[in-house]
Amino acid sequence: SFSAKFRVTDCFAAVSGSSGSSGSSSSVPGWIWDKLRYVQHLRELADIVQIIDICAEKVIERPKYASFLCERLCFLLRIPFLKEKVSDDLIYAQDAINFLSSSRLMLIIFPCVVLLFCSDSQTISPVYRLQLVERSDLPKLLVESVAALQNQPFMKLQLMETLQLLCSSSDLNCRSMLDAGAAQIVCLHMNGGDPPGRVLSSSSEILWTLLDSSGRDDAVAQLCSLDCVVSLKEAFSSVLALTSQGFDLQLRNYLLVFTSLIAENPNCPLVTCILEELVMVSLLRFVNPPEKQPPSPQRAILSQQEELQLQALETLVSIAPVMLQDYMSCQGNTQLLLLLDWCCGTQPKYFFSHGLGTETVPYKSGPGNGNRWKQQMQRCIRVLRAVTSLGEQSVNQDLSDQGAIHQLLGNTRFSRTKMAAVNEMMSNIQLILSALCETDLHRKELFGSEGVEMVVHFLKKGAKNFYSGLGYNKLLISTIDCVWSCIIGCSITENEFLWKDGAGLLMDLLHSSPRCVHSIILSILLDLCNNPNTRPLVLGWRDADGLTAPGVLLQLWREEEEELGVLRDKNGGIVDPEKPLLTRFQDEICNLTFPANAPSAAVLETMENLRGKIYLLLSNLGERETSKTEK
Repeated sequence: SFSAKFRVTDCFAAVSGSSGSSGSSSSVPGWIWDKLRYVQHLRELADIVQIIDICAEKVIERPKYASFLCERLCFLLRIPFLKEKVSDDLIYAQDAINFLSSSRLMLIIFPCVVLLFCSDSQTISPVYRLQLVERSDLPKLLVESVAALQNQPFMKLQLMETLQLLCSSSDLNCRSMLDAGAAQIVCLHMNGGDPPGRVLSSSSEILWTLLDSSGRDDAVAQLCSLDCVVSLKEAFSSVLALTSQGFDLQLRNYLLVFTSLIAENPNCPLVTCILEELVMVSLLRFVNPPEKQPPSPQRAILSQQEELQLQALETLVSIAPVMLQDYMSCQGNTQLLLLLDWCCGTQPKYFFSHGLGTETVPYKSGPGNGNRWKQQMQRCIRVLRAVTSLGEQSVNQDLSDQGAIHQLLGNTRFSRTKMAAVNEMMSNIQLILSALCETDLHRKELFGSEGVEMVVHFLKKGAKNFYSGLGYNKLLISTIDCVWSCIIGCSITENEFLWKDGAGLLMDLLHSSPRCVHSIILSILLDLCNNPNTRPLVLGWRDADGLTAPGVLLQLWREEEEELGVLRDKNGGIVDPEKPLLTRFQDEICNLTFPANAPSAAVLETMENLRGKIYLLLSNLGERETSKTEK
């Protein structure tokens, strides 16, 4: 056996008794290396660990052996683990775990960890190798060794690539690395003397994988320190200096996502610092309408004041949702509505105060200032959308109490301008109204005829410009969402909507719009059918070619079946009457197994496809009218 031929005491004696000042490999007895060279069995790992520990202790006294020991150990670790019996996996599992967890190996093992996951044929399975790594302390040890390699770029790069491999191979490895503070450690050491950016790239991939694992909250918490924020800032600056290739853009996007996740954490020290320094109060001070702008102790340039207010509004878009309590305590809604009211005047005649506030400067329509009030309005609406999208009832109630619904509806007179910025404003306004009215019947009544007129105006534009690139797609989707949230469920607004041919406009849109919006349009029509006035209006609808509503629905049914690959015979009949919803895709995966608590593929497809909604709508319209249409 290995123990008989190569005892620990023999190794100790050989290493201790060898001498030589030259530090050459011949100073170490060659038989030791020969024996290490052919060690391959799992049962021998326990002896190897003892030998390594003894050699490591002697290396402290005789450093000249360090390089040879590392060289041979790296060679040894490249040898596949072999087993003599099937039961060796279980018998020697703990020995293998101790071998991988040995603290003596942490600085020399990572160049070989990649070999544990290679696809080459080996005696033990890849799953077994992965289980060994998961149950060992190897991920923790490698994370803890990052700081020690700060001044060794090549080894640091190898270590980062190894950590990247470990975290991408298993969620348990991610958990083990996070227990060692991997997110913070990797973030703090992602910068350095690395001109090609390979360390930064590997570090970003590691952080992305950790944030995508089950320990996302822990990863974000570790990144929420000022040191990590500074490190991300340096990394972002270095990425901007690189060439604008696809790889660099992906790296930039990673860093932006990391920063956004940190900013969304209310416990972030950065947010705490902003709270302590009363940044919200200062930002809202700049948001004040021009007439109420406090006098400045210095004579400021008009354009600088304009830019300052725009930057304050842009900043509020990001930090107001994170600091919602501070935003509400400073009456942020009131400040924004006052500015919005000023922007929505017939035409602002005067802009910011100049000097000490007693002298006013006429509002100019030149290249510098002509559309500045529209920019203020655009950013003001962005802030309101950011805070209402959170679904916080106190914020929405405060806006509603201050008459925000009526005020926002008054802004739609700018909607006739064909500009991407105006389309964005109208989309955001409708999304704000949807958030305010979705769960409150009284607010739907406040939406009233003015809101219905706005929705009808946008529905009449149709879907012809859906792919124009000027934001018409978002405008159309927000309009449909506004119908769903602000009109459906209130008899007053429903009747007003139907009286203005809202049902016919929805049918026009269903007939001409892309497939991605068909589902919500059908849902709206289904809910509208609860109103007795809807059915005759839908049945009386005709398109330019004389096609009726049931005809459009049946056409959508055929397109949906073709998309899903419904199985029909040559005569158009269902192949299997007992399974009328069966599609070609389901037939192909029928032999696959699913967990007992998971919905089947058939249930998921039925939930996602349109056939169920089309069938219900046809049933509401009446089978007799549908059969007449088919004839």
